[in-house]
Amino acid sequence: MNARKLSVLTAVLVTALLLAGCTLPFWDLQDTDSNTTNDPVSEPPEPAVEEDSGDFPGKEFCSEISPYFAPYYPWEITITPETFSSEASGLGGAGCRVEAAGTGDQITEWGTITSLTFQNIEAGGWVSDPAFIGGGAGGELLTMRKDGIVCRLISEVKPASADLCSGDEALAACLAELSPTEIIYQLSADCTPDGFTAEAPVEIPPLVTERVEFNPGAISVYLNGRLEHGHSYTYVLTVLGSQDMLIDLNTNPPLGGLITLFAESGQVFLSDHGDSMEWIGTVPATQDYFITVAAGPEDAIDYNLKVLIPPVGEALLRNYTALDYTECNTLSAQVSQIMGVPAYVTSSLFEDHVTNTVGGSCLISAWGNKVEIPDWIGTTDAVVAWIEALGWVEDHAYAAGGATGISTAYRQGSKMCIYTQSISPQSRSLCPTDQPISICLGALPPEQVIYLVELNCATTN
Repeated sequence: MNARKLSVLTAVLVTALLLAGCTLPFWDLQDTDSNTTNDPVSEPPEPAVEEDSGDFPGKEFCSEISPYFAPYYPWEITITPETFSSEASGLGGAGCRVEAAGTGDQITEWGTITSLTFQNIEAGGWVSDPAFIGGGAGGELLTMRKDGIVCRLISEVKPASADLCSGDEALAACLAELSPTEIIYQLSADCTPDGFTAEAPVEIPPLVTERVEFNPGAISVYLNGRLEHGHSYTYVLTVLGSQDMLIDLNTNPPLGGLITLFAESGQVFLSDHGDSMEWIGTVPATQDYFITVAAGPEDAIDYNLKVLIPPVGEALLRNYTALDYTECNTLSAQVSQIMGVPAYVTSSLFEDHVTNTVGGSCLISAWGNKVEIPDWIGTTDAVVAWIEALGWVEDHAYAAGGATGISTAYRQGSKMCIYTQSISPQSRSLCPTDQPISICLGALPPEQVIYLVELNCATTN
């Protein structure tokens, strides 16, 4: 995830947690099993820090805090330019980032090391701002101030690659199964002059929330909206303890956003570590749950968010797991070759509407505009012919269609892929709601018509 996206989504998560009334202790990282005594130091140590970007405006802000990183981390410590943004004031400006990152085979006792680092920073005269403390399954956040400088420190633990952890798996459970070389540990500090008076201020959108109520007798709700790049919108709903919940986000352009999920208690179920667009799980207690939809840093998105909660006492039947990712990548490469546009593989949600079962899946997505895919019918016919040539057999029970696309299912033994092809405007706002979609699409210029092919593939348990 790039730095701007992390900054925006960290702001979203921390502000939302504060709105929920959460108090998140930070100093629970201390390793209480360690017999080593490490008292905080009053002066910063002096070892050299590797600085990889040369001189740039704002570098001096990080030079004040970077020496505290050096004693504990075996990795290169870098200082680079970074725009700083404040979710509190809505302002920001030129700044810098100090970062140390490496894999689990290079470091042990991460909790102890980060705790000691922060204690030493405080012992050096930096003052923690309790209004900006946050955390979740993937990391912790702390804001420190000293002598007119403010730094946001973030400690993160994450998989080396997003595809190592599925979207429906708790991060802690996934990390416990990974080898040390598959785990990234990262400590960073983004710094700028305190007061946020630097040049080139940037606007940080406020957190917007909406209470969601289900219609009487309904078990699902569909929520639609549009977000500018970097913006977010949070839905709040009350869920009873031990109920299952399914959340599924679709965006235009595809893969253009993500969701986070946390409880009123402060427990984080889905952070932004894997850029997830779906979640399946069981909530532990009756309380409010916050679902945030966030757009990426580059494009505005139209989105459709589905939330499904079965009646009390009924569970979601989880009968699918993702198709092997080696096979998904092979299929993706062929889809890309046939369509002449890039294809992407992501973890996703599999919903079998015939058997009312769900599970994890791998999603292959390829799209382009009418200029990039001039022969849409010929292209999709070629994709379908290739699928059938591989020995996949269509299951007509899953066939469906409408004005903008069709979908069906293909089976091969215990494997199943939902095939979808669709046409849409580049933005929902391009087509008036009182105009038939087919007429609108026919009137749009080629670069504003988007063609999409998806294969959502899973294996039955």
